[in-house]
Amino acid sequence: MSRTSIRTVILSLAGVAFAALCGLLITIGYMFSMEDFVAQPGSPVYYAGISRLIRSLGVPEGAEDQEYFGSVGDGNKPPQSQLGFTTAAGAGERVWNALDAQLLGQGLQHSTASHDDTDPTPAYSTNLSTVVPTLREVQYRSARGDLVVLSMHALPKNNGQATVRFSITHFD
Repeated sequence: MSRTSIRTVILSLAGVAFAALCGLLITIGYMFSMEDFVAQPGSPVYYAGISRLIRSLGVPEGAEDQEYFGSVGDGNKPPQSQLGFTTAAGAGERVWNALDAQLLGQGLQHSTASHDDTDPTPAYSTNLSTVVPTLREVQYRSARGDLVVLSMHALPKNNGQATVRFSITHFD
């Protein structure tokens, strides 16, 4: 290989690395400027802003209205990643059990929460629970102390079909 072609390859690789770094910085800048964001799977914001734990969850067959939400946190609001989707109400228990098994399989443990400082796990509730009834909710803790909340909410019937909304939120 000639000296010119080696130099060209090195400069090309440096240019690609610089472009990738610029893309990452722009993505991170976007996330901080937005504070709260919705990410599409496969996008740079999805990989940079949604936690690996949430990205690794399998979405059940038949899930609709899938949405990945993230927040960089602000003040006393911690950073979070969230996966939400809807399923038919009849599949709710099966989906709940599958999600619970996935979270426990990732090394999380069921946790309890209290509002009176007797438990170090912070109590958590969602804004969704003020709009629609919460059917089930459970909290998990990782060995690092991360909090994960799995919840299932009943949605109003749509065209006579009962549906439920699942939310898996990771506070990291």
